[in-house]
Amino acid sequence: PAYSEKQNFGDLDVVVQMESMKKFYEIHANNDIENGFSDFLEKKLYSRQQHFAFPVISFEYRKSPDQKVGFQVDFIHIPEEKYDFSLNYLSYNDLGNLIGVIYRHLGLRFGHYGVNKEVYHPNLETTKLGEIAISKNFDEALEFIGLSKERFHEGFKNMDEVFKYVVSSKFFSPEIYALETGVNDYKSRRRNALRSTYSGFLKWIKENENDLPKFDFKNAKKEDLINDFFKIEYKKQKQEIIDKFSEKFTAKDRIKGEKLSEWTGLTHQALGVLSKSFKSGFENEEELI
Repeated sequence: PAYSEKQNFGDLDVVVQMESMKKFYEIHANNDIENGFSDFLEKKLYSRQQHFAFPVISFEYRKSPDQKVGFQVDFIHIPEEKYDFSLNYLSYNDLGNLIGVIYRHLGLRFGHYGVNKEVYHPNLETTKLGEIAISKNFDEALEFIGLSKERFHEGFKNMDEVFKYVVSSKFFSPEIYALETGVNDYKSRRRNALRSTYSGFLKWIKENENDLPKFDFKNAKKEDLINDFFKIEYKKQKQEIIDKFSEKFTAKDRIKGEKLSEWTGLTHQALGVLSKSFKSGFENEEELI
């Protein structure tokens, strides 16, 4: 859904269920998503251009082959278990992204697939070890940051209503949206600077800054807030991911080429054959570890 007073659309975003679309591709594209589906789009929807960046497929739609200007449609493939969350996340322009900024400053990731916590190596901050699934329930995700689920499902008439809704979060603070200081990574700053909704929200914040709440993120006990609300053993799960990585690292270190060569005297091709033969004796990497 879009806000009701929206006058025009630059394109059409369609959330499609991945499992159902696989059946469609079997029937209409001979299981060849790129080439087979391109033929289908050209014949049935008169598309002259397609772009495949799975899980997103973009294509042109025309009512007839004589229509000069087409309309862009994006198919966003989402697994069934995460379909509802993704549909809500994409609703009402860039509302999901604006909510995501609040989550990012609480140390969580809010996106297509739910609420997740990324776990990084304690000593290597850029090395991601895994993710903890916090919630797949969109209403629960709204409730955590103090947003009304009833208000969300009621819908919005215009962007002013959308902006007021974001501000109603108990964790809202204007400075977290500042392009230079609020959103930390370069990629996010660049992306948000190009989004019209985000730019509009920055302008709206400036016009209303004296009346806006300011949550103190600096002194907030974020991990306790997460644990208390979602009732998950966050710290335990985080440590399990770190321990699993350490175990994997230690195990792989034991069968490095240098050590195998030192133990056996083998080098080059013979060493490669030994290593491959040894590893092939296990069904998967978990068994090998």
